[in-house]
Amino acid sequence: MKIIFVGVHYKEGKKALCSSTYTGKIIDQIIQRLGPEYNCTKTNLFPCTYLPSKSERNQINLFYVKKDCLYVGLGAIVRDHLSDICNFIPVLHPGGIRYKGIAIPEYVENTVKEIINFSRACT
Repeated sequence: MKIIFVGVHYKEGKKALCSSTYTGKIIDQIIQRLGPEYNCTKTNLFPCTYLPSKSERNQINLFYVKKDCLYVGLGAIVRDHLSDICNFIPVLHPGGIRYKGIAIPEYVENTVKEIINFSRACT
């Protein structure tokens, strides 16, 4: 199954959810735990290097949804934009786990379980 992790926006000079960033490192752990039977990629909702204002978000949203993929949305902004598609799992943004007192291994394990359970229900 194809899994697409969706962040909010790009970091200057980096790819989507780049492995050198805090969030990218955590997503990489999730991808590693999922294993090779899942074809995982990373992208961002907005094609810019800053967090768009609420009024800008609807104007620059160029995100195209494919029906044969499972989308894992990171955080409330992504959730609010993609929640109406049926193949979507909203999860807490990895940047937010520090403030909620969630350990990285716990977050990774819970997210992996959620993805696996959702993907099994779809097949």
